[in-house]
Formats: sequence, C-alpha cells, structure tokens
Amino acid sequence: MKPSDTNESKTVPAPSDHKSSEAPAEIYPAPATPATDEPSTSMTPLAVSAGANTTTTPEQRPPVNAGMVVLQWLTYAFWGWTVLALSVLTSMVVANFVTDTDIGSGTAYGIAAVLVLLPISYICDYFYSKKEPTHKAGAETIVMVIHAVLFALFGIGALVVSVFSVISLMISSTDSDATLVTLISGLIIAAYYGLTFLRTLNPVSFGWIQRYYKYFMLATISVIVVLGIVGPVAKERSLRDDKLIVNSLPSVNESIQTYKRTNGKLPTSLSQLNLDDDSKQLVDRKMVTYKPGSLIDESTSKDYKSLDISGRSSTTTTKVFSYELCVTYKEKENNGNGGGYGDVSANADDDGYATYLSTYNHPAGDVCYKLKTYEY
Repeated sequence: MKPSDTNESKTVPAPSDHKSSEAPAEIYPAPATPATDEPSTSMTPLAVSAGANTTTTPEQRPPVNAGMVVLQWLTYAFWGWTVLALSVLTSMVVANFVTDTDIGSGTAYGIAAVLVLLPISYICDYFYSKKEPTHKAGAETIVMVIHAVLFALFGIGALVVSVFSVISLMISSTDSDATLVTLISGLIIAAYYGLTFLRTLNPVSFGWIQRYYKYFMLATISVIVVLGIVGPVAKERSLRDDKLIVNSLPSVNESIQTYKRTNGKLPTSLSQLNLDDDSKQLVDRKMVTYKPGSLIDESTSKDYKSLDISGRSSTTTTKVFSYELCVTYKEKENNGNGGGYGDVSANADDDGYATYLSTYNHPAGDVCYKLKTYEY
C-alpha cells in the first residue's frame, strides 16, 4: 500500500457539539520593556493604595516655641494682675456709692494700677491670640493649668464670701451697709475671675471667649474708672481742706498752749506761733479764725518744794484764758470715735471750755471750738 493511499483513506472525525467551531486565539508574549535607569512611573492599584497609606499621617504639631510659652505666661499673668487691681478698685467704688464713705486716696492708686496694667495685658493677649493653639501640649499645658487653678480659686473664694454675706444679711441685726458692699463686690469679682478662667482654658465650645474677652475687660475697666473718678476721687478732692483741718487744727491749739506757758498770755494772732508745715498752711490760707478770749480763772498756789533764801515757800499764780478756733467743714463726719454729728464740746469741762481739741465727728458748715489754756 502506498503512503499516499493510506493518507487519503483516513477520515477526520467531526467535532462534537459541545466544542466551539472557532479556532482558539493564539497567545503572544508581551514585548520586553527595555531596561532604563529611571524608575517606572506606572503603579498598580495595589501599589497606589500602599503608597497612600505610607504618606498620609495625622497632623503633626510643630515643636513648642519657647517664645510663645513666654508670651502665653505673660498674657495670663498680666490679666491676673489686672483683674486683682480691678477687684480692689471695684470694692472701693461700690463702698463709696453704697455707704457714701470716704475711701481715701486708695481709689486713685487703684485707677493708676489698672490703667498701667490694662494696655500691657491687651497687647500680650492680642499677639498671643494670633498664634494660640486650639489644643495645648507640653509646657503650654502646664502654664495654662497653673493660671487656671489660681483664677478658679480666687473666683470660688469670692463666691464663698458672697454666700456668707447673704447669710449675714438674713440673721444679723447690725448695720447691713458693709455686708451689702461685701455681697455686691463678691459677686462682681467672682464674675471677673470666672471669665478669666474661661479665657485661660479657651475651650472649643466657648470659642467666642478668645475674641471678646479683651474687649469685655476694656469696657468694664472703662466704666469702673469713670465711676471711680466721679465718685471717690471727686469726693477725695473736695475733702482735702476738711482733712487738712482735721489733721492740723489740734496742732494749732497745742501751739497756742505752748505760747501761753512761755509768755503767760495768749497770742494776739496766729502768726506769732511756731507752726509746722501743715498747720502753717492752714493759717496762711485763712482756713481757721482765731478769737482770743478773756481771763476766766486765776488761782494762787504755794509751792513748798521751792523755797527762797529766807526759807519761805514760793507763790505761783495760774491764769486760765479762753479762746475760740473757728473753721468751716464741707462735709460732715462720723467715724465712731465718740459722740454724734456736731458734738464739738464732748471734751468740755463744766465751764463749757475744753483744753483738748478733738476734730472728730464734726458737722458740715461753720464750727467753733471753745477752748481754754491749761491750769498750770
């Protein structure tokens, strides 16, 4: 049999029904990528995902700036001193308006203190607010906690004093003006320290405190300073002459007594006296009127301790003169040192004259003190 016959006689079996009649596609290998020194910029989705995880990190805070910590400390500290001075000034103003008492020169010093401290505090807060972090860490947290605790303690102390004042008003039968001053002042001071405490913590829920605290303090101090000027300071200025009289008139009286002991008679005018600076100012400004009186008593006594050459006792004659010192007070005064208003004769003897001059508890207006020289 020939090979050709054998090949022709062979039959090719028919394809089964479940096989595709299309010829399978040929698979060609991917062309080789030439090697280069530059890294490939193409990344698979998995690589992109992995790269994203390695580059995205939580927000990292910059290192703590020592200058910012110092500015933070100065801001809190100066606000603390400002609030302390403002608290004292507020108490003085409240006392002046509630009790109409003479506060003295303390109000002027309180006003000077807040006017010096407020600009410093405001400037420090202005610059610190621009860089203040929302969440503090490290040294910033320590500074914040220290000052926040101090402000909280002062505020709570003011509230405790206010509560005690309320209880005192309810159960006490004495004069309630001083207690009322304590109550009002305590509540206001507690509000000062409460707001300062919030400014120090600067919580996110009170975001407005950072922006408006310095404006609140500026407005509050302006009001208190104005009230202090029109109240205690104005009263202090109006009472300068009264205080000069109260402090210097007894010295004028002592000078008259000294002149009489030395010369045996009264001076004809106050210009003959040896006076200190304040008393001389009182006389030079004609704020006191001197009215020499007459001889109201003359007594003779024997001094057996002093014998003359003949061995007889010496005789001493004592003369007592009366006189008046008249002044004008602008305001009445009653400081509780005995007597009431106008009790200028509290130290007088039975004859109506006094050797000791007391200027306490004087009324307003013209007052004349009836005096006499010592009986020795």
